[in-house]
Amino acid sequence: MLLAPLQRPPRSIDDLLDPALSATLDRLDVHSRRVFSGILPGQRRSKRRGRSVEFDDFRQYAPGDDPRHIDWNALARLDRLIVKLFRAEEDLCLILGVDVSASMLSGTPGYATPIGRTSADPQHKLLYAARLAMALAYLGLVKQNRVSLATIGGATGDARSGTVGGVRVLAPTRGRTGVHLVAEFLVEQIAAANARPSRGDLNTDLMTLARSRQGRGVMLVLSDFVSESRITQGLNALAAGAAQNYDVTCVQLFTDAELDPAKARDSGLDGDVALQAAEGGAARDVTVGAATIDVYRSNARRAIDALHAEAAARGIAHVMVPTSTPISDLLLGELRRRGTLA
Repeated sequence: MLLAPLQRPPRSIDDLLDPALSATLDRLDVHSRRVFSGILPGQRRSKRRGRSVEFDDFRQYAPGDDPRHIDWNALARLDRLIVKLFRAEEDLCLILGVDVSASMLSGTPGYATPIGRTSADPQHKLLYAARLAMALAYLGLVKQNRVSLATIGGATGDARSGTVGGVRVLAPTRGRTGVHLVAEFLVEQIAAANARPSRGDLNTDLMTLARSRQGRGVMLVLSDFVSESRITQGLNALAAGAAQNYDVTCVQLFTDAELDPAKARDSGLDGDVALQAAEGGAARDVTVGAATIDVYRSNARRAIDALHAEAAARGIAHVMVPTSTPISDLLLGELRRRGTLA
């Protein structure tokens, strides 16, 4: 990958969220494939039957049922004790983890001009991740879900500054008033990552992110999952939530040039070059040619498939997304088909 900081990081919500997309998102909702009961009163229909004002079904009376739910009209007509069942309301949490480490500063260097006002939108992983997180957060907030946002892979801080390791967390928020809080947080974090790239420790940060979750719901991690070391412990920590309280999805982002370096030859990735890993390691002299690119493509595909297999083995969903994919297509297509959105 060729690292390329943004020349103009996003400055406001207008740089992150397309009004046309937000109108489309108003018709969707975050969806959990599991049957969860929330901690707080929510505003969503649950698969769980409980006590609310929305009728769901009938069933035969059983000892211990609340007599107040007996359908007395059915008793008079059928001479059978039948109780009414109601659709429970439950609260759902949406947690978004956005990787801001150095390897995410990859793609076409350019300006984060307001969406819809330019036809030359840069293919940049960090910008794409921020816009995707903003869209998902907006969707969750307007549907009255509790939304929490965290960046991982950032510069190491301390608890007093709101940072634990490389993880910075925005406190959970709910409702449309939280949309601008999320935008301000993203603008601040993207600017910091762009100005001061950090290698981070993805494995440790994934464990920290997993421990930060509260309640039950859906978690999406937006990252390229490039790491100097294996992230087995991080995946295990995410899987602990997948097995209990959370639907977890790893959204793996790559630029087109990262998937096929032949597309980066105009940027200087050709012939004899010195390359250094974004997440650490010594520089190496490499001759980039057709054979080298073929080997790279094979290794990249193998790494993507390995992450997919490791995630699946732990009950975690995995989707690989080129940053050339329109965010609306990802939300309305892949994530909807997978049941993350409904």
